[in-house]
Amino acid sequence: MNPKSIPIKTPNIVARKTGKECILVPIINNIADMEAVYTLNETAKEVWEAIDGELTIEMIAKELTNIFAIDADTALDDTIELIKDLEHHGIVSE
Repeated sequence: MNPKSIPIKTPNIVARKTGKECILVPIINNIADMEAVYTLNETAKEVWEAIDGELTIEMIAKELTNIFAIDADTALDDTIELIKDLEHHGIVSE
């Protein structure tokens, strides 16, 4: 996955914040698919919220270094892995 890629949220996902976490629920035919609920921890929630169709993966990772006490390489590696996982589950696309 290219760090210059711009992830885009899939439109059939509803996000709900629950404290420091976020729950993603896919909607199929106007019905929540509760079998496919995806829970994001605090860090992953920040990535999700940063996905706006304009920021690159690299830019999102840089934001993480400003929010959390992590180095740039770790932030980029973790962001890429999360985006890959979200893409695998149909939650985001490039």
